[in-house]
Amino acid sequence: MSAALLAIDTSSAYCSVALDVNGQVSTEHSPTEQTHSEHVLPMVRRLLEKQGMGLKNLDAFVVGIGPGGFTGVRLGVAVVQGLAYATGKPVIALSSLLALAQAAFKSRGQAGLVWVANDARMQQMYWAAYYFSDDGQYTVEHAPSLGVLSDLQNFAAGLNAEASVSLAGNAWASFPDVQAWSVAQGYLLADIDHAAPNAVDLLPLAQRCFREQRYQASHDIAPLYVRDKIAQTIAEREAAKLLQEQA
Repeated sequence: MSAALLAIDTSSAYCSVALDVNGQVSTEHSPTEQTHSEHVLPMVRRLLEKQGMGLKNLDAFVVGIGPGGFTGVRLGVAVVQGLAYATGKPVIALSSLLALAQAAFKSRGQAGLVWVANDARMQQMYWAAYYFSDDGQYTVEHAPSLGVLSDLQNFAAGLNAEASVSLAGNAWASFPDVQAWSVAQGYLLADIDHAAPNAVDLLPLAQRCFREQRYQASHDIAPLYVRDKIAQTIAEREAAKLLQEQA
């Protein structure tokens, strides 16, 4: 029997909540931009009410810890910490990029490398790479990082020429130079929604973690930050604008 898990991811412009009770999965996944705090708990309440259960009936909470928008990541972690502390339940913390990789693996249905890249603003990307075996086990081939096209190219240079690669995330389409390069490499976008991580894709990963007792106390959970700097200065923005105009 699977564990009763509630997953939350607010690392992007989407507020995403998913519930798994005895294999019955329900989810709410909506673009809420800067109003995650107004939506996340009502979404949790609605999903629980549909299953006729309360927070105390859950076995654990699951949270996407980023990388992603600073405010959103902090909110998701704080909400899950509060719920877990109040109920005495453990927490399973997973990268939000891994949620996209899981979606790509599920769509593909066979072993291979899943390369995730999301728009991180400031002409940069949050990216990571995971290898999935046929049974859904994965290894981290490149941990979540902040990068630019040259970082992707350097990673690609070390790949086996015959490696089977699937792409996930919104950066592959939102950055013209990245898109052109990936197409030239023959890499294919997975047949998924690339807009944002979906909490429902954290659930199968979290079920495995729960079975293997890979969970933590609420106070041990922290956002996954890969960028120390949140915003550009005025001078940096003007310099970036000038470079774009000259390109």
